[in-house]
Amino acid sequence: MGDWDYINEHMGGHDEDGLPNFMSEPGFADDSYYEKKEPDYFDTFEEEKEWAKNNPGKSITRSPDGKGYIKK
Repeated sequence: MGDWDYINEHMGGHDEDGLPNFMSEPGFADDSYYEKKEPDYFDTFEEEKEWAKNNPGKSITRSPDGKGYIKK
């Protein structure tokens, strides 16, 4: 099954511009929409500390590039 067929069958088809319908949902292209849901990267220790407080049992580690923090 090709991508076009998969989108038509499982994701609601395409809009009048030919874009998959799920791409037309409010907030789809809004970067802050994804960050609010579940961030994967934190610039500062304070950000990751706040996330860790709200997510017991989860852990973080220093980013491999040494700049910021990521979830383990």
